[in-house]
Amino acid sequence: MRIAVVYLTRNGARLAERVAEALREHSVEAFGKHGGFGRAIEEPLPRLFARLVKGYDAVVCIMALGIVVRTLAKHLRSKQSDPPVLCIDELGRHVISVASGHRGANRLAELIASRINAEPVITTSTDVQGLVSVEELAERFKLVLERGDAKAVNSAIANHRRVAIFTDLAIEAEPFDSYSILELSRRECDACVVITNKLLQPPAKPYVLLRPKNLILGVGARRGVEKEHVLSAIRGALSEAGLSAASVRAIATIPRKAKEPGIAAAAASLGVPIVEVPIEEIKKVEGRFNGSEFVRQSVGVASVAEPCACIASGGGRLLLRKRAYGGITIAIAEVEHAQHGHS
Repeated sequence: MRIAVVYLTRNGARLAERVAEALREHSVEAFGKHGGFGRAIEEPLPRLFARLVKGYDAVVCIMALGIVVRTLAKHLRSKQSDPPVLCIDELGRHVISVASGHRGANRLAELIASRINAEPVITTSTDVQGLVSVEELAERFKLVLERGDAKAVNSAIANHRRVAIFTDLAIEAEPFDSYSILELSRRECDACVVITNKLLQPPAKPYVLLRPKNLILGVGARRGVEKEHVLSAIRGALSEAGLSAASVRAIATIPRKAKEPGIAAAAASLGVPIVEVPIEEIKKVEGRFNGSEFVRQSVGVASVAEPCACIASGGGRLLLRKRAYGGITIAIAEVEHAQHGHS
């Protein structure tokens, strides 16, 4: 994580050094008005904070809570996107989780407090009751919050209403009852958490939709393919399979195709890495897949998309066999459940 630490006094400067040491496993940059530690603040505080909340993964403020609230308020946009914000008094007695508690501020407050011998101050209802929030559930199982009303579901959790998980993954999370996706319209509950890579109609009750990052796109393409054509093919394949783009973990292809600018740009646009599958690995399993002698003459193996998807998914099952979209072939494999469980 890139963490910014901001301080306003000499006591704050000394504490900022301790905080930086406490967070030594992260990349910490300090900004201050006094003392020799960190970069000097040479702009108004509101302008500095506006820059920090956009450019850092977390912001730690060593100053009065009132200053933090008044200065930061107009720069915070959404609990789904704002970075964790913390406040520490300059004597280091209390570490307060100010904003985005469920996105990491609570956990970071506890970490810093434990290392500088301070008291963490956490006020989110689920945490003070020892309950699991939607955001913590997503972090535990490496899921992406795609849409829904996290506030309403967290409120239901905090008020001990009936909240159920509906999923097609092997996930058990106390104290929630877990059911199959197929039971989404059959089970009674006050709010629900839906975990799936499939496209589906949202339920009528308050819900959040969490996506596992468990889809591997095997991609084969002719030389010189353009990014938009690759993205169009990917969208077509996902739509045909009834799967969400939010669940794509990686694009898999052979080393030669990984260097194609269009494929690399498409992966960057999706925000996923490219996994290069060696030709030698494909040769070991290519007998399981339908292939083409033309493709073999071109790249050395008879099939690219399907074996790349399966190998990169760790032997996961094919959800969509290869489809051709104007010079681009796409296959989709699902990573085995054990590979995307909680850590």
